[in-house]
Amino acid sequence: MRTIIQQNPNDNFKNVCSSTIFKLITLFFLVFVTSCSKDEDEVPAQIQHFVNKITSSSTVIAGLNQVVAISYNNKNKISNYSFTYSSGESVTNAVVYNSNNLISKITSVITSGVSSTTKVIDYSYTNDKLTSIAFTSSPSTTPSIVNVIYDGEFNGYRGVIGVLIIFELFMDSNNNIQKMLYDSNEILIGHNEKSGLFTDSSNVVALNFATLLLPGVEPKFAAQFFATKEISKITINANILSGATTRNENNLINSTTFSTPASTTFSINATYESRNVN
Repeated sequence: MRTIIQQNPNDNFKNVCSSTIFKLITLFFLVFVTSCSKDEDEVPAQIQHFVNKITSSSTVIAGLNQVVAISYNNKNKISNYSFTYSSGESVTNAVVYNSNNLISKITSVITSGVSSTTKVIDYSYTNDKLTSIAFTSSPSTTPSIVNVIYDGEFNGYRGVIGVLIIFELFMDSNNNIQKMLYDSNEILIGHNEKSGLFTDSSNVVALNFATLLLPGVEPKFAAQFFATKEISKITINANILSGATTRNENNLINSTTFSTPASTTFSINATYESRNVN
């Protein structure tokens, strides 16, 4: 005789429920582990501070009373910078880059009262070294060509029109201007190893050339705006200006005052914005 064991229907229900719960717990665990793994793989946001405004003031040189405003693109390269002078005149500069992230064009709009003119500067490179600058001022459509000769031995650039050398820039290893020669003036710029206002050393040369070509900008002091190292001294035709710099809580330049032994010549103050550099 066979004994037939009848299974309780409730047991089937319990087994199904147990199996379902087990699967749900397993699925939840896998999702949780995967989520944690993704969180661990994610690179935390890296924040860097970029200067967005420089205020320059002087009781000696009127042309140094100005505000420089700077904005950036999604690659944290300067996309626009403007000079606004105490006289009311302003210069707005829109910056375009080539595929190597080197400045290829700067379009400047100079506004004075109700009138304005446009200056376009086009840059050409060979092996990432600046070789020529073509600048056109409205209403003319004919560009003036400045051939740029690079001297690798001294890391220097000469701007030449025809046979006339209009300016020379000699750079240090960080591409900051060490010496500037123009209009029979000699300007020497001393830097220390502390960080300057900018981090993009690849475009310091182009930005300084553009600044030298702009009207209304005091060329003797142009290099203060686009230096990657702190400026400690400026010597103009043997006249020495010593720089005294203060820094904020993030160790960024807050202000620099340049003085002769007799008096303060000019000072700058900087503000910054925080940007993601990932």
